[in-house]
Amino acid sequence: MSLTSELRSSDSTVSNFFSKHFPYTEDLVRELNDDIETRQIIIEPRVPINDSGLIGTAFDYRARFYFTGYDTHKTLAFEGAKDFLHWGHERALIYELFSTFENDTWRIRPENRRLTRAQEDQINTNCLILAYFEQQFRTRWTPDYSGINKATWLILVAGKNARSAESLKTIVRRSYSAHLIEMKMLSYQFFNDMRRSLKKPVVLNPIFDGSRDVGGADADIIIGKALYELKTSRPRRPFSRKLFWQLLGYTLLDYSDEYKINRIGCYFPRHGYHRVWRLSEIMYRLSRKRRSLNSWRSKFARIHSIRSIWNRA
Repeated sequence: MSLTSELRSSDSTVSNFFSKHFPYTEDLVRELNDDIETRQIIIEPRVPINDSGLIGTAFDYRARFYFTGYDTHKTLAFEGAKDFLHWGHERALIYELFSTFENDTWRIRPENRRLTRAQEDQINTNCLILAYFEQQFRTRWTPDYSGINKATWLILVAGKNARSAESLKTIVRRSYSAHLIEMKMLSYQFFNDMRRSLKKPVVLNPIFDGSRDVGGADADIIIGKALYELKTSRPRRPFSRKLFWQLLGYTLLDYSDEYKINRIGCYFPRHGYHRVWRLSEIMYRLSRKRRSLNSWRSKFARIHSIRSIWNRA
């Protein structure tokens, strides 16, 4: 399981930990949802609801490019792409594809600036393909995984009709034009809302000391010392207690305090809505207990030690 899977399961040890120690979420969630509901949704969905998760993952990749031109070979997307490397023609195509991502990043320089529409389409096409491969990585471990997803379509169907990585990307642009329109709108909204933060130190897709304890936990981004969740959620009332538990879960899994997190935040580009809380204040509000961060981390780590001993018995 992963942290998010643990939180979805009402009888998991992680879910029970947060429901016991951080139960006072109802008032805050209602306040935030009442506030965000009064705001007009700026970016209406254009793609089928089944692809909302894909858009969310692609947006994460796009948002990161605003901060730095990262190496796509060091992403979960490339880990998913490795599933296809043992196939003859597809092996060369995948390596060429990731090479074009690097070339595009070097040529366009997407960091800390608003791109032209044509440049935005190029970067967003790459981000959409990266999301295909990350979907491959994440879903291959699920019990009901069938192997039929966007990455499979990309390589087995579109790839057969493509003579090169660039022609493959052209097929993606034509087949998923609505996705790219929505991505462009989300990207421009992010730049407008977050441009003052783009020069701050950033950690992309952070993994924590305790990530293995929950079967995997990688957050969206840390900007300065603030841990953020970027949510392209469709509901008009998108806040939930599990969203706060997820952010606190990541923070508590940073056992050694590697990232020095002192704030948590949420950003909803569809609503143009951005909120940040001091970690000490939000932990007190949700628990109504004055306890140090190290104390909370020790308490959280202890449940995984107990579970590990129990599983070995």
